[in-house]
Amino acid sequence: MVKPSLAAACAVAIIMSVTGCSDAGGAKGDAPQAELNEEQVRGAKRTGVLKIETSAPAPINGQKDYFEVELAPYESVELKYAAPKDARIAFRWTATGKVRSDLHATPTDGGEDLTESYSMTDGTQMQGLYTAAFDGIHGWYWQNRTVDKITLRLEASGGFTESTLITDSSYEHRPLNPKPFS
Repeated sequence: MVKPSLAAACAVAIIMSVTGCSDAGGAKGDAPQAELNEEQVRGAKRTGVLKIETSAPAPINGQKDYFEVELAPYESVELKYAAPKDARIAFRWTATGKVRSDLHATPTDGGEDLTESYSMTDGTQMQGLYTAAFDGIHGWYWQNRTVDKITLRLEASGGFTESTLITDSSYEHRPLNPKPFS
């Protein structure tokens, strides 16, 4: 069992169980410790990969993409962008109900054995800036954790080159859609 510091837990944004995180890397009070899996431990070692914002970030030059999907109860979907090391992605996603979200990346060299997770949370929205730590595929897994249908929307811009959609039954490249949120 890995017992990370609060700073490591904050680095992977385990928002649902840890509060009072500080960018300075210091622990505050007696906040709870979280148990991290191997992907989260690898992601916690990175700095400057994910910056969560309180308002939608300005679009970044490069590609633009809009993605919308309806998730049935307990259905999941994963959307990944191919991006080179140091590519920046501004993003905002919203859902009409609570979803489990995991922002993670898999390097081109090393594959799934070296996947890193940067944010695992339950919620209805997230927005911020993501900077690719390596060449690879970078994106989100979402799962509807309710008994109701949920509509999920993502708007992203920046240094990605293509998009892949992964469901329980398919793995397919999808065209980028520059339509903005309405």
